[in-house]
Amino acid sequence: MIDLTIGITTFNRTKFLKECLRSVLRQSNGNIKIIISNDNPDRKLTLKNLNLLHQKNIVIFNQKKNLGPVENKNFLLSKVKTKWFSWLSDDDKLEKNFYIKLSKLYNLTENKNELVAIYSNFHDNNKKKVLINSNNQLYNKREFIEKYTSGKIKLVGIYGLLRTKSLKKIKGVKKLSFPFSPYCDNLVPLELSRLGKIAYTHEKLCKFRIHKNSQSNSNASINIWLIAQSNYIKKVEKLLRKDDNSYRRKILLNILDYFTKNIVDIIKRDNKKIFSNLFKFYHYQIKNTHKNLSFYFLPFIIINNIKLIKRLIFK
Repeated sequence: MIDLTIGITTFNRTKFLKECLRSVLRQSNGNIKIIISNDNPDRKLTLKNLNLLHQKNIVIFNQKKNLGPVENKNFLLSKVKTKWFSWLSDDDKLEKNFYIKLSKLYNLTENKNELVAIYSNFHDNNKKKVLINSNNQLYNKREFIEKYTSGKIKLVGIYGLLRTKSLKKIKGVKKLSFPFSPYCDNLVPLELSRLGKIAYTHEKLCKFRIHKNSQSNSNASINIWLIAQSNYIKKVEKLLRKDDNSYRRKILLNILDYFTKNIVDIIKRDNKKIFSNLFKFYHYQIKNTHKNLSFYFLPFIIINNIKLIKRLIFK
């Protein structure tokens, strides 16, 4: 059986945390170790106040000062001694068969040493969970990056069976912006793919919960997302530097398309600031992002911006 540590990041959502822990504890495998990093120095967590006194496989770290989301994730990674690891946010959950399904993918792989990660699809609280039977896939770097950036496969980049040694080699999660780091989760599987193969199942084995207090639904300054997008593109360009130009263009176009769609939702979160946020978006794009892209991208950028305006008006 695979030895797995699940590292749960938490701040001040005890109710969510208890639900998250229940979803992990109901996994039908005794090899799972659980480590929790509480990033709220003002509120100490114990096994007692979580009603988990009899759980021998849980260790809690209470931070003396606030680390921040990225640093908290990487703190947990530094404590892992098992061969496999997965992060989990306190407001998300695992399906009961998460561990078994992903372990089977590992056992079906002929050369197990080539695997750096095993991922599944996910569902959120806005959609009904649908478990679909499909052929499991094993991807090399080029195949994975193309399908992931184009949206043909969907996953949460820090949830799965992730080889600990490989995660430490890429230095964990990268900080792309401040005070929190959008898209940092998306970058992890891309960086892992350069170290080996990635297995994937379309079955939805984890629940990504969207709520008013989640960072992905935050009304924070649009600059946080714009800076993160710019840094994300720089990281991907570095990752693809040895690939041929046509492949690199295809991947970067996929990413630009994703960011264009995503920024519409961010701009529309505050109706009073739509025009100022739209101005900030274009100002940042012209000043930072677009100046580093070749002339080839100009028609695509124009088309994307037409889509953006249409979505703002009609969505």
